[in-house]
Amino acid sequence: MQPILKNTGVILEHVNSLDLIYGSNDRAKDYVFIEDGNWTGFYSDGELQYSTYYDSMACVSFSAIKVVSAIINFRIRKGLINASNLKFLNDNGYINEKGDFDASERFTAKMSGTTSKGNSGRKVWHSIRHDGLIPQALWTWDRGRDIPQVQKYFDWFYNEIPQRFKDLGKEFAKRFDILYEIVLMNEGNIKRAMQKSPIQLFIPTSCPYKKTIQQYCDGSIGHAVSLIDDREHYYALFDHYIKQAGEKGNERYIRRVVKNYKFNPYGYVATIEDKKIELHRKPFNLIKQHGISSIYFYGMDKMWHGFGDMDILRTFKGEYKKEDVEYVDTLPSNISFIIKK
Repeated sequence: MQPILKNTGVILEHVNSLDLIYGSNDRAKDYVFIEDGNWTGFYSDGELQYSTYYDSMACVSFSAIKVVSAIINFRIRKGLINASNLKFLNDNGYINEKGDFDASERFTAKMSGTTSKGNSGRKVWHSIRHDGLIPQALWTWDRGRDIPQVQKYFDWFYNEIPQRFKDLGKEFAKRFDILYEIVLMNEGNIKRAMQKSPIQLFIPTSCPYKKTIQQYCDGSIGHAVSLIDDREHYYALFDHYIKQAGEKGNERYIRRVVKNYKFNPYGYVATIEDKKIELHRKPFNLIKQHGISSIYFYGMDKMWHGFGDMDILRTFKGEYKKEDVEYVDTLPSNISFIIKK
């Protein structure tokens, strides 16, 4: 059995001029969704990033998707996702049996280019924004299963993804606009940013514990988690390892750290909006009877419907021109009603 590698899945990068900085850009809206910044109730079930045989090294993907899931769960419960996109999520299996949004970490880990050295926040968030997400059930993994002898476990986890799954991810990206911002990790930014999003952050894991709370140390940063609540005596970080074995439910995944714990100087938050989908891309079929100004369009009920003249048509759909209308001597019989104008 190969040794399990732990907590070394973060590749740190410098902030660059193309990054959106929280509080210093006009692209991402600064929502106040949760006044006290407690996202605990909006997290879907915890996911372990390792198996019996190997660690996926995908903590950056696991933590980023937890941030996205919490925001989408919030938006669903508050009625902030439009009907078309909500139907898309339900019809395609993004909503699990508990009613929570549940996306595949394995998909994003592969699409973002995770290696045995891990990945960077920028690459993972870029993939989420542009490659989209797919349901957990479509590209999951059994953490206890054996694998074919010809394949190493790590290689199996990162098998090529079927094109139909990639296409579904692209459709998700067409429907949801996910912007990601860098948050400079100071106390004021943390409190404000958590009102609109959990914070993905990067931490050391080697610091000592005092009871169940991890204390400050100057350890090397090598793990990605998400900050979900500022509690009275500690920050609650959602992890992808069991950290509180005596607890139940998602509390088992909470890494408790002191308020002055060492964080990477920056983390990430997300803003998620519905994109406007043009449902009827095909132009209307239009007819007009010679000598009569009224125009008719062909509906899905296979009837022709009159709705006005060219001036009204231009108001309704500005790019239509006179040439787009077919002229006829006699109107067809399947007219819903005739406008004599």
